[in-house]
Amino acid sequence: MRKFIRYFLICLIAAVSSGCSSQNTAVSDVVTPSPPPTETFSPPIPTSTPAPQAGGLLNISIREPKTFNPLVNDDVTVDLMLGLVFEPLIVFDEQMKPEPNGRIISDITVNTAVPTAQITIKANAVWADGSPITATDIVYSLDTIKNAENSLYKSCVNYIAGYSSSGNKTVTINFTETYASVLYKLNFPIIPANFSEETPVGSGLYKITEYTPRKGVR
Repeated sequence: MRKFIRYFLICLIAAVSSGCSSQNTAVSDVVTPSPPPTETFSPPIPTSTPAPQAGGLLNISIREPKTFNPLVNDDVTVDLMLGLVFEPLIVFDEQMKPEPNGRIISDITVNTAVPTAQITIKANAVWADGSPITATDIVYSLDTIKNAENSLYKSCVNYIAGYSSSGNKTVTINFTETYASVLYKLNFPIIPANFSEETPVGSGLYKITEYTPRKGVR
Protein backbone atom coordinates (compact mmCIF):
# COMPACT_ATOMS: atom_id res chain seq x y z
CA MET A 1 0.00 0.00 0.00
CA ARG A 2 2.79 2.45 0.90
CA LYS A 3 4.54 1.63 -2.37
CA PHE A 4 1.35 2.37 -4.26
CA ILE A 5 0.84 5.74 -2.52
CA ARG A 6 4.49 6.69 -3.12
CA TYR A 7 4.17 5.74 -6.79
CA PHE A 8 0.92 7.76 -7.08
CA LEU A 9 2.54 10.89 -5.56
CA ILE A 10 5.55 10.63 -7.89
CA CYS A 11 3.27 10.40 -10.94
CA LEU A 12 1.15 13.35 -9.70
CA ILE A 13 4.21 15.57 -9.17
CA ALA A 14 5.58 14.64 -12.61
CA ALA A 15 2.25 15.47 -14.27
CA VAL A 16 1.98 18.88 -12.53
CA SER A 17 5.59 19.75 -13.39
CA SER A 18 5.02 18.78 -17.02
CA GLY A 19 1.86 20.94 -17.20
CA CYS A 20 3.61 24.01 -15.75
CA SER A 21 6.51 23.54 -18.11
CA SER A 22 4.18 23.40 -21.13
CA GLN A 23 2.26 26.45 -19.95
CA ASN A 24 5.41 28.49 -19.44
CA THR A 25 6.66 27.48 -22.86
CA ALA A 26 3.42 28.59 -24.49
CA VAL A 27 3.50 31.97 -22.75
CA SER A 28 7.15 32.58 -23.59
CA ASP A 29 6.43 31.92 -27.27
CA VAL A 30 3.97 34.86 -27.44
CA VAL A 31 6.05 37.83 -28.58
CA THR A 32 4.49 41.20 -29.40
CA PRO A 33 6.61 42.96 -32.02
CA SER A 34 7.36 46.62 -31.33
CA PRO A 35 6.59 49.08 -34.10
CA PRO A 36 9.59 50.75 -35.71
CA PRO A 37 10.41 54.13 -34.11
CA THR A 38 10.68 55.78 -37.52
CA GLU A 39 9.03 55.22 -40.87
CA THR A 40 9.58 57.13 -44.09
CA PHE A 41 6.73 57.68 -46.54
CA SER A 42 7.50 58.56 -50.15
CA PRO A 43 5.18 59.42 -53.04
CA PRO A 44 4.39 56.53 -55.40
CA ILE A 45 6.44 56.16 -58.55
CA PRO A 46 4.47 58.01 -61.23
CA THR A 47 3.21 56.01 -64.16
CA SER A 48 3.32 57.30 -67.70
CA THR A 49 0.22 59.39 -68.33
CA PRO A 50 -0.69 61.78 -71.14
CA ALA A 51 0.60 65.30 -70.60
CA PRO A 52 -2.12 67.76 -69.49
CA GLN A 53 -3.54 69.93 -72.24
CA ALA A 54 -4.38 73.59 -71.83
CA GLY A 55 -7.98 74.67 -72.35
CA GLY A 56 -11.32 73.15 -71.56
CA LEU A 57 -14.02 74.29 -69.16
CA LEU A 58 -14.87 73.10 -65.66
CA ASN A 59 -17.98 74.51 -63.99
CA ILE A 60 -18.32 74.34 -60.17
CA SER A 61 -21.30 75.74 -58.30
CA ILE A 62 -20.13 77.65 -55.21
CA ARG A 63 -21.41 80.27 -52.82
CA GLU A 64 -20.09 83.82 -52.96
CA PRO A 65 -16.48 83.55 -51.69
CA LYS A 66 -15.52 85.73 -48.75
CA THR A 67 -11.84 84.92 -49.23
CA PHE A 68 -9.53 83.09 -51.61
CA ASN A 69 -7.36 81.93 -48.74
CA PRO A 70 -8.19 78.21 -48.32
CA LEU A 71 -6.91 78.19 -44.75
CA VAL A 72 -9.32 80.82 -43.40
CA ASN A 73 -12.24 79.97 -45.68
CA ASP A 74 -15.13 78.29 -43.83
CA ASP A 75 -17.40 77.42 -46.75
CA VAL A 76 -17.22 73.85 -48.07
CA THR A 77 -18.46 74.81 -51.56
CA VAL A 78 -15.74 77.44 -51.92
CA ASP A 79 -13.24 74.89 -50.64
CA LEU A 80 -14.07 72.64 -53.62
CA MET A 81 -12.93 75.39 -55.97
CA LEU A 82 -9.90 76.42 -53.93
CA GLY A 83 -8.83 72.77 -53.74
CA LEU A 84 -8.03 72.93 -57.45
CA VAL A 85 -5.71 75.90 -56.90
CA PHE A 86 -4.02 75.10 -53.58
CA GLU A 87 -2.61 71.61 -53.05
CA PRO A 88 -2.35 69.70 -49.74
CA LEU A 89 0.77 68.07 -48.35
CA ILE A 90 -0.77 64.62 -48.68
CA VAL A 91 -3.19 62.96 -51.08
CA PHE A 92 -5.20 59.72 -50.94
CA ASP A 93 -4.82 56.70 -53.18
CA GLU A 94 -7.66 54.55 -54.55
CA GLN A 95 -7.92 52.72 -51.20
CA MET A 96 -8.12 56.10 -49.38
CA LYS A 97 -4.70 55.55 -47.89
CA PRO A 98 -2.76 58.79 -47.31
CA GLU A 99 0.55 59.34 -49.09
CA PRO A 100 2.81 62.37 -49.66
CA ASN A 101 1.78 64.66 -52.49
CA GLY A 102 4.42 63.86 -55.12
CA ARG A 103 4.07 67.26 -56.76
CA ILE A 104 5.28 69.00 -53.58
CA ILE A 105 6.83 66.53 -51.16
CA SER A 106 9.96 64.41 -51.54
CA ASP A 107 9.28 62.30 -48.42
CA ILE A 108 7.87 62.42 -44.89
CA THR A 109 9.67 60.65 -42.03
CA VAL A 110 7.49 59.87 -39.01
CA ASN A 111 9.06 59.15 -35.62
CA THR A 112 6.48 57.39 -33.45
CA ALA A 113 8.64 57.53 -30.33
CA VAL A 114 8.80 61.34 -30.04
CA PRO A 115 6.35 61.78 -32.00
CA THR A 116 7.35 64.00 -34.95
CA ALA A 117 6.97 64.25 -38.71
CA GLN A 118 9.88 65.57 -40.79
CA ILE A 119 8.70 66.90 -44.14
CA THR A 120 11.13 67.27 -47.03
CA ILE A 121 10.01 69.48 -49.91
CA LYS A 122 10.96 68.55 -53.47
CA ALA A 123 13.84 70.58 -54.83
CA ASN A 124 11.86 71.52 -57.95
CA ALA A 125 8.50 72.22 -56.27
CA VAL A 126 7.21 75.62 -57.35
CA TRP A 127 4.17 77.86 -57.11
CA ALA A 128 2.17 78.75 -60.23
CA ASP A 129 4.23 81.93 -60.68
CA GLY A 130 7.46 79.90 -60.79
CA SER A 131 8.74 80.82 -57.32
CA PRO A 132 10.04 77.90 -55.21
CA ILE A 133 7.95 76.32 -52.46
CA THR A 134 9.96 76.58 -49.24
CA ALA A 135 9.78 75.53 -45.61
CA THR A 136 8.81 79.10 -44.75
CA ASP A 137 5.61 78.63 -46.77
CA ILE A 138 4.61 75.52 -44.81
CA VAL A 139 5.34 77.21 -41.48
CA TYR A 140 3.31 80.23 -42.59
CA SER A 141 0.45 77.93 -43.60
CA LEU A 142 0.46 76.27 -40.16
CA ASP A 143 0.52 79.68 -38.48
CA THR A 144 -2.44 80.77 -40.60
CA ILE A 145 -4.55 77.75 -39.62
CA LYS A 146 -3.58 78.07 -35.96
CA ASN A 147 -4.53 81.76 -35.80
CA ALA A 148 -7.72 81.47 -37.89
CA GLU A 149 -11.01 81.89 -36.05
CA ASN A 150 -12.87 79.63 -38.47
CA SER A 151 -11.03 77.20 -40.71
CA LEU A 152 -12.08 73.94 -42.30
CA TYR A 153 -8.62 72.62 -41.40
CA LYS A 154 -8.56 73.64 -37.73
CA SER A 155 -8.62 70.00 -36.58
CA CYS A 156 -5.29 69.43 -38.35
CA VAL A 157 -3.44 71.64 -35.85
CA ASN A 158 -5.35 70.74 -32.67
CA TYR A 159 -2.80 68.06 -31.77
CA ILE A 160 0.32 69.83 -33.00
CA ALA A 161 2.61 70.92 -30.16
CA GLY A 162 4.98 72.93 -32.35
CA TYR A 163 6.82 73.14 -35.65
CA SER A 164 10.01 74.60 -37.08
CA SER A 165 11.92 74.86 -40.34
CA SER A 166 15.47 73.77 -41.09
CA GLY A 167 16.91 75.30 -44.22
CA ASN A 168 14.65 75.98 -47.19
CA LYS A 169 13.28 72.48 -47.72
CA THR A 170 12.70 70.80 -44.34
CA VAL A 171 9.95 71.26 -41.77
CA THR A 172 9.62 69.31 -38.50
CA ILE A 173 6.22 69.06 -36.82
CA ASN A 174 5.92 67.92 -33.19
CA PHE A 175 2.68 66.24 -32.11
CA THR A 176 1.18 66.04 -28.64
CA GLU A 177 0.77 62.26 -28.83
CA THR A 178 1.33 59.29 -31.12
CA TYR A 179 -1.30 58.52 -33.77
CA ALA A 180 -1.92 55.45 -35.90
CA SER A 181 -1.28 57.57 -38.98
CA VAL A 182 0.23 61.01 -38.59
CA LEU A 183 -0.22 61.61 -42.31
CA TYR A 184 -3.95 62.23 -41.81
CA LYS A 185 -3.04 65.29 -39.73
CA LEU A 186 -1.17 66.75 -42.71
CA ASN A 187 -4.24 66.88 -44.94
CA PHE A 188 -4.31 70.65 -45.38
CA PRO A 189 -3.44 72.89 -48.35
CA ILE A 190 -0.45 75.20 -48.24
CA ILE A 191 -0.20 78.83 -49.32
CA PRO A 192 2.84 81.01 -50.05
CA ALA A 193 4.16 83.17 -47.22
CA ASN A 194 3.45 86.26 -49.39
CA PHE A 195 -0.15 85.24 -50.07
CA SER A 196 -2.32 87.99 -51.58
CA GLU A 197 -6.12 88.10 -51.90
CA GLU A 198 -5.75 90.27 -55.00
CA THR A 199 -3.51 87.81 -56.83
CA PRO A 200 -3.86 84.42 -55.11
CA VAL A 201 -1.20 81.97 -56.26
CA GLY A 202 -1.25 78.24 -55.53
CA SER A 203 0.62 75.17 -56.73
CA GLY A 204 -2.29 73.27 -58.27
CA LEU A 205 -3.14 72.64 -61.90
CA TYR A 206 -5.59 75.55 -61.93
CA LYS A 207 -5.22 79.25 -61.11
CA ILE A 208 -7.57 82.14 -60.45
CA THR A 209 -7.42 84.78 -63.15
CA GLU A 210 -10.64 86.74 -62.69
CA TYR A 211 -13.35 87.31 -60.09
CA THR A 212 -16.59 89.15 -60.66
CA PRO A 213 -18.78 89.45 -57.53
CA ARG A 214 -22.13 87.66 -57.83
CA LYS A 215 -21.13 86.35 -61.26
CA GLY A 216 -18.24 83.94 -60.82
CA VAL A 217 -14.57 83.09 -60.59
CA ARG A 218 -12.39 82.22 -63.56
